[in-house]
Parts: sequence; structure tokens; C-alpha cells
Amino acid sequence: VASRRGGAADGLRVGAGLAQRALLGGLFLFAAVSVAGLPPLSGFLGKALILDAARGHAAVFWVWAVVLAASFLGIVALARAGSRLFWKTDAPSDVRAPIAPPALIATAALLLAAPLLAAFAGPVSEYTAAAAEQIVSRGAYIAAVLGEDAAMGIRK
Repeated sequence: VASRRGGAADGLRVGAGLAQRALLGGLFLFAAVSVAGLPPLSGFLGKALILDAARGHAAVFWVWAVVLAASFLGIVALARAGSRLFWKTDAPSDVRAPIAPPALIATAALLLAAPLLAAFAGPVSEYTAAAAEQIVSRGAYIAAVLGEDAAMGIRK
């Protein structure tokens, strides 16, 4: 996007219009929805896990308020950025070359990871929970590095 906007580059100001605006705008929209955490993509599942973990905590109201307010502000910011980048223009684009296939393939591959992460949320969530448990329990790490005797001395 920056290389196709001329002097405006990646700044969020009015600049030259983009060639292939629909394709780039569609990719941006999909990325923005994913980053903002809207359903059914993985960002939404992460927020749902945070909100679920806050249940029963004394600050549950504040956790919900911060997560939901940040989500709303993120959506507004991304919508404004997309509007300025793709729709508010002061001149036609002087870049007419098609998007390089490697860049398009890399972008599409990254964007396809979001629905795949949502589809496989169960195994990924279990994996991250197991990783968090290993980080919290120091004994297994100490035993692996210093030996079982050192780990037993710490556990006592």
C-alpha cells in the first residue's frame, strides 16, 4: 500500500488513489476484522477466553469494560484508517503495475491463518494452557537443567 500511494506512503492522510483498490481494500478489510477481534475469527476467540477467565474475579466489570472499549476503539480506528487509505484520494494513482504475486501470496497466506486459527481454536487453546502451566511450575524445568536432586531441594 505504501509503495502505491506516492508521497503519502503509509501515512494516514489523503494521497493518491490506489490501483487495484478493491483487492487491496478487501485484504485490508479482512485483516482489520481479524485484528479487531470480530467473530468468527481468532481475535474474537481470544477476547472470549479473556472475558471467560475474568468471571468470578473481583475486577470482572473493569476487565469487561476495558476489553470491550478497546475493541470498539480498535474497530473505529481501523475503519478510519481504511477509509483514508482506500477511499479518500486527491489524485489518481500513478502506479499501474499489478501487485507482485509473491507479495499477494504471502499476504493471503497470513490472512488465511486467522480463520484456521479460529477453526483449530480448541487444540491451540489446550497447547497454550499447557505451555502456561509449564511456565508456572518451575520444578520440571529445574529438574531438566540442574537434575532431579536440585528440583527436590526447591520443592521442599
